[in-house]
Amino acid sequence: DLMWPLEGIPVLSPATTLAQALVALCRRARVSGVAVVLDARARPVGVLTNEAVEQALGRGAQPELTILVEAHMESPRGTVRDDAPALEAMQLFRRGGCEVLVVEDSAARFVGLLPRAAVLDEGRQARPA
Repeated sequence: DLMWPLEGIPVLSPATTLAQALVALCRRARVSGVAVVLDARARPVGVLTNEAVEQALGRGAQPELTILVEAHMESPRGTVRDDAPALEAMQLFRRGGCEVLVVEDSAARFVGLLPRAAVLDEGRQARPA
């Protein structure tokens, strides 16, 4: 399975500080460098990547760790069902230019993230030589 399940992803709220996000990202070693930002109804409202945190911290000599993640998160650009074929995900990645897709189950509940690299690698391996 190519999806990163919810259990392996750091979960943040828009009111989480960068300091709290760094701790959460370090604690969840299974999914490297990505956290999901959920609203009060457990709906994805953003994705926070290591790159976004590095940019936020690299702006000054004295990093401001109390800044909220909502200022640095990327809005989800695509959603795919957990039973969708890989081709559908590949098409969404090509159109959206995003690094991860939000994955929902048949009841439209957030269940995980699908990384672009894993899907495109899988597509390359499936092609005949």
